[in-house]
Amino acid sequence: MSQALERIQNLFSGDAQSVIEKLWYKRITEEGYLVDKNDHYQAFFSVRTADLYSMDDEELDRYILQFTNMLRIYTDPIKIYSMTYPTETRRQQTYYAKLIKRYSEQMEFYRLNQPNPRRLEELENKRERAIEQFRTQTWVEDHLKDLIFFIAVYGETKDAIEENIRSFRRLSSRSFQMERITNHQKLVQILKKLHNMTNEL
Repeated sequence: MSQALERIQNLFSGDAQSVIEKLWYKRITEEGYLVDKNDHYQAFFSVRTADLYSMDDEELDRYILQFTNMLRIYTDPIKIYSMTYPTETRRQQTYYAKLIKRYSEQMEFYRLNQPNPRRLEELENKRERAIEQFRTQTWVEDHLKDLIFFIAVYGETKDAIEENIRSFRRLSSRSFQMERITNHQKLVQILKKLHNMTNEL
């Protein structure tokens, strides 16, 4: 009991560090590099995920071998992060909303100007399918999460990180489709997620 009480008192004592001192990163440069407490540089790459279940055995073996070879040749440290993000389906929702509107307008036109029961039934079916797809996309956005992967590349200086990025890009084949993240807002989101793993963005 006394050890627990002592730990709690130490947390609130005057020599306790502030939250700012506990954070590992100092700043984000204009080039999109993260600078840590030791003035070492980091660059983040987003990795486009692949559907491994849809690959046949030969294609899957080739994919794994390419990744293994990249890690054998690139010997500088890297770190792979996986994070869950809310699924983004706004583009799909907009597409299906436009379809619903178009089919509704066409149905109204055929009702008023050219009564054609067969065409009306066809448009009604198309509109119902579009409504169902719209509902599916909204459900996916509300209930499912995306698993997204990031790779961090390190360098002690700015020149070192730039050289490591060139080497990493050269060695990572097109199959992995890695893209360096330089957008300040996106990097801030990644840092928030790294420091608050249980919180939603």
